[in-house]
Amino acid sequence: MAQLKTPGVYTKETATLAPSVAEVSTAIPVFIGYTEITQERDADGLPPAVRVSSMMEYQEIFGQSYLDPSYTVKVKDFDIIDIQTPDTTYMVSPCMAFFFKNGGSVCYVISLGTYEAELEKVEFEKAEFEKALSTLEKTDIPTLICLTDAVNLPADDYHDLIQQSLMQCAGMDNRFCILDVLNQDDNGDNLSIDEAAAKFRESIGNNNLMYGGAYYPYVKTTISHAFSDSSVRLLGYDDDIAEYIADPNGIAFYYDGDETTKLPQVDVEKSSTETESKFTITDNKLTLTLAKDLENISPAEALKDFNSIPKDDRAGFSLAIQGTGDVPLVLFDKVQNLNYHEGRYIQSNHGLGVFYHGSSAKASFSLTYGNTEDEFLFPPPASGQPALLEIKLKGITSIKDLLKAWDKVTDTQFFSLKGQGDMNSDPEEVQGETKLYFATKYVLLKDIKFDKGALYNDILAELKLKRMVLPPSAGIAGIYANIDNNFGVWQAPANTGI
Repeated sequence: MAQLKTPGVYTKETATLAPSVAEVSTAIPVFIGYTEITQERDADGLPPAVRVSSMMEYQEIFGQSYLDPSYTVKVKDFDIIDIQTPDTTYMVSPCMAFFFKNGGSVCYVISLGTYEAELEKVEFEKAEFEKALSTLEKTDIPTLICLTDAVNLPADDYHDLIQQSLMQCAGMDNRFCILDVLNQDDNGDNLSIDEAAAKFRESIGNNNLMYGGAYYPYVKTTISHAFSDSSVRLLGYDDDIAEYIADPNGIAFYYDGDETTKLPQVDVEKSSTETESKFTITDNKLTLTLAKDLENISPAEALKDFNSIPKDDRAGFSLAIQGTGDVPLVLFDKVQNLNYHEGRYIQSNHGLGVFYHGSSAKASFSLTYGNTEDEFLFPPPASGQPALLEIKLKGITSIKDLLKAWDKVTDTQFFSLKGQGDMNSDPEEVQGETKLYFATKYVLLKDIKFDKGALYNDILAELKLKRMVLPPSAGIAGIYANIDNNFGVWQAPANTGI
């Protein structure tokens, strides 16, 4: 207010209307994509923009990262040969972590839906992202648009969505796009920097370019992949231990004895006379007989009763408590088999055993005589067909000679041959393709937690060292926000490490 230094009549004008220009922050991004938990849409079917200020708050509202079932670990004996981590499909959760690690604070998230489980290739729809842009037209608060999961759209759809985003920025004149330049074409082939830049420039046109900034290449971050021991598959694992898990939080039964006489089994029954529970082992069958006044038994008590059996008398059986260990063991309605996770075919108790440890849920083999030489062939299977091993023999007539020839095969394609018993039976000819029996589809990391603890821990440690490669836009948004908050809007986000 001005200083009034002389007598007189003065007029003071008081504004009754709000300022014509609203004060808004200049670095509040919005991330668009799919989350574990989604939010209810409005009457028009548009997803809401939800304010988030920390990674913890994001996880409370939208859940955790996607646990991709495509993690595979190749092993041989107790050695890790190779670890294959899948390309990141659902990117919102790791991109949020990327944003906060680079100085981001307040942001918004628009969830288009939840994760689709067990799909070989997730199909995203451009129309869902367009609904998110319609949501943004109704608010002035987000000032930076990050399309996030849209990089998984077909290239033409992604670039068309960029043009729509730039048009919205120009029309509202209060926001800016942070864009990712695709590093692959629609066939999954990697693009060079020159190819990626040229394709991007050609595809987004020449309109409204002042309202967006594009960044390249994708960044190898310090963020670890999201996985659990139930989402990691093992290839090449020689499963010589059978298992039956009564409950994930109860008790598990294991067997590593000789199954050539009879496959291992387990049963829980109730006695009509006994006053104490006890285990008995006969003919590869472990039986727990509960006392007459019991309907169930705790995992701890069951383990205690089993450990009372001398080690030499346990016949290859063992028990382990699973998870929280608070689910009691109840009576079985039928005898349960202890299952192996590999495909297997055993010709006889003293003959040839054929095993498969690969990723396919089907496998077959054949064995024929009369060939010009001894051969082990692995014809490439057609899509959906079983992995195949063809054994063609010329003069081998004993199991031992067959195994010696097999040992010379350098690439066994996850098949293995083993002699059963004393191996005094000759290899039996199998003219047609014979299927291998699968108790389960594949071995998961969790399946070896109790019987191969050292290998389990080694794989976990190696997986945690694998870092995610992400589009740069989320990290760039964090840098924008950090500089805006700490220095001011006049400071350009240049020459800043990510």
